[in-house]
Amino acid sequence: MRNPVVAMSATETTYANDQVQSFDPFNKTGIIEEAMVTCILPYVKTAREAIARFAKIIKDHTAGESDGILFADSKEAWYFEIGTAHY
Repeated sequence: MRNPVVAMSATETTYANDQVQSFDPFNKTGIIEEAMVTCILPYVKTAREAIARFAKIIKDHTAGESDGILFADSKEAWYFEIGTAHY
C-alpha cells in the first residue's frame, strides 16, 4: 500500500483592502506563507484533513497575511483564501 500524498501550494499572495482589514486586521504573530507547509503537511493524510487543520489554525491563531492556498490529493482539491486575520 502506498502512503497517501497531499499536495499544497502556499505561494499565492493575495490582497485584502483597507475596509476589510479595518474589520479584522492581520496579526503579526499569525501564520504566514513560509510556515504553512511545515504546519500542515506533516500532520495530514488527505486534502480534506489539510483544509480542516488549516482552518482551525486560522481560527485559533489568526493569519499574518493574505494568501491563497491549494490542497489536493488523488480524490479531491480544496482552495482556501485568507482575507482577514480570522476569515
